[in-house]
Amino acid sequence: MNTLIVSALLRPRNQMALILALLLSLSTPVQAAAPKAGAKCTKAGSTATAGGMKFTCIKSGTKLVWNKGVAIKASPKPSPTPTRTQTLDASPSPASTSLIEREAWEFTYLKIWNELEKAQNQGSFPFDYKLSPNVNQEKAKESIAAYDKAMKLWMAILSGEKVSPVVWAIMSEKDYAWWKQVVDEQEGKSANYAWNPTTNMLGHCQLSSTIFCGYGNAFKANTSEYKFLQYNVIGSNYASSPNANTVNHESVHFYQLSVVQSFPSDLPCWYVEGQASLYGGALEFDLTSNRFSSIRQRNNFKSIVRQYQPNADSYVPKEWVEVLKNMYYPHISCSSQQDYFKYALGMFVWEYLYQQFGPQVMHQVLLDFKTGWSFNETLQMRLGVTLDQLNDELATHLVEVFSKSQPKSTIAPTPKPRPKPTFTPTSTPTPRPTPTPTPERSPDDLNGLSCSKENEIIKNSQGEFWCLKFGERYQWAKNNPDPNAKRTP
Repeated sequence: MNTLIVSALLRPRNQMALILALLLSLSTPVQAAAPKAGAKCTKAGSTATAGGMKFTCIKSGTKLVWNKGVAIKASPKPSPTPTRTQTLDASPSPASTSLIEREAWEFTYLKIWNELEKAQNQGSFPFDYKLSPNVNQEKAKESIAAYDKAMKLWMAILSGEKVSPVVWAIMSEKDYAWWKQVVDEQEGKSANYAWNPTTNMLGHCQLSSTIFCGYGNAFKANTSEYKFLQYNVIGSNYASSPNANTVNHESVHFYQLSVVQSFPSDLPCWYVEGQASLYGGALEFDLTSNRFSSIRQRNNFKSIVRQYQPNADSYVPKEWVEVLKNMYYPHISCSSQQDYFKYALGMFVWEYLYQQFGPQVMHQVLLDFKTGWSFNETLQMRLGVTLDQLNDELATHLVEVFSKSQPKSTIAPTPKPRPKPTFTPTSTPTPRPTPTPTPERSPDDLNGLSCSKENEIIKNSQGEFWCLKFGERYQWAKNNPDPNAKRTP
């Protein structure tokens, strides 16, 4: 209640006039400042009109602001506020996000996020967990819970399909004896002892009380005894929570290796890590509430590609085609020296595959690998394109990715129209397709031949060759198409 105090010294006429003026001022509603794009607002989803424009309060980062507004027609008819399914069919946030202009990749991220949320009613992936007695039980449970959530997305894709066993051993840095016992039980005479107790190295990482790392082993691939074995160390003083990018990245590998035991020999090296990088990147941040972090993370991957392809921003399609043609073992692009290149370039390639074909079709591609079809055969059977045609499409996409400006829209892009694939292989699938030998190989073509001194470089009439380690052997890897060409490591 508002109380008015008026001096008794005022004359009756003046007193009445003052009272009326004050009462009128209290009964008149306070007018808010006219809304304008970018100005602060207070309630997400609320609307206001000004100057023939209708503005909506949206969330941008951590702030609520008015959007750019839309023009009001001369004779407007009431219409419902657009929902996210009308424009995004993907966003987990309020309907106001449907009015944000986005680049094509953002819709892919939103769809992946939405798929993860929708899949949370799925059953858990059938991991066979083995926890050591010394591991921090709370941290182990935290990791298990994070991976359980991530794997539900793939349980929805699998839709009840039988998968190969995945055994996951989780231990501390003090559990060498326990780890060795598990390895002996799981791998028997074929055991891979990746933990060196002298150096305390586990695979590629130096163990300590603050580490979280591990390695995986596809045990007895292409046999009835196949299983995927994952070993992780959680340091006894490790305090961080599971990283969303890492969890969702590695979950893709759990999915891949529970479906297939090995990949076709003609598979480009961007494929396996590229899919994992896409899902890890898309699910690291909630794009609707932390958009700038998602943009920064994706730009970091662009920077990685530029480290190995410095002129990526100016490449035309045929130059990207040449890059893609080199993404096969034992080319240097697939070596451990350029691990991050195949991760990063693969992520951008997988953005296109997801946009054009979707996760269900790409799952069928994985099932064809399991059957024994080659990559090229599977492309024609499932996607309706040859490898050369796919490389042409991917090259055009990569030009757009690295262009200075990309088109934006409030509506998700639609896949390009494609005829139904009609290709039928004439041969029968084989578990391990072998590449066709190259006829009349030049003596100067060292690609794939054995070498002995790591990082040794030879230049000859066929190009530049590096001596690199692939698995347990050293091989010459071709770097450039010819010794006078622009360097494209």
